[in-house]
Amino acid sequence: NIALRLGSKINGDWCEAARSYQLHFSSHTKPNMILQLFKDLRLHGKRAHEKFVPDFIFRMNPQNIAIFLQHLWACDGHFGIYQNNSRGRVSIHYSTTSYRLALDVQELLVSLGILSSIYTGRKENYKDCYSVRVDGCDNQQKFLEKLDINSLKGKQILTAKRFISNIKTNT
Repeated sequence: NIALRLGSKINGDWCEAARSYQLHFSSHTKPNMILQLFKDLRLHGKRAHEKFVPDFIFRMNPQNIAIFLQHLWACDGHFGIYQNNSRGRVSIHYSTTSYRLALDVQELLVSLGILSSIYTGRKENYKDCYSVRVDGCDNQQKFLEKLDINSLKGKQILTAKRFISNIKTNT
């Protein structure tokens, strides 16, 4: 949508060499502002495992950092509630093949007072996958309060908030 408003045309096709679907932004009448933005942020031409959070994001106020993380989570984040017998758990994590991006996400979470851990998943013939996991009731509650993902996950968030509030934390 933003690409069209900036005068860009979007084409997509399968790239066999990259084994991925790629979007191409082009413009015949105006300079391609999206392409220039990606170049300015040093993200143009980067593969998934090379991605990172641009420097200016770290200098934003906490409210804007929370909005950035909210939208990042909407793309590659996970939120779930699982029931095991009489117990259950809430799972909040963000997955990426970029170790630098995982570290960046973790740093942004810390700036909001939310602690997390990075776990590495390995699978033969695939790049390592890094999962930034928000564990523990206190950190999960902070995450749910500070990141307005209600609009993204609706009822699940309300259920998780009630669920977490009934768990006794380890001291």
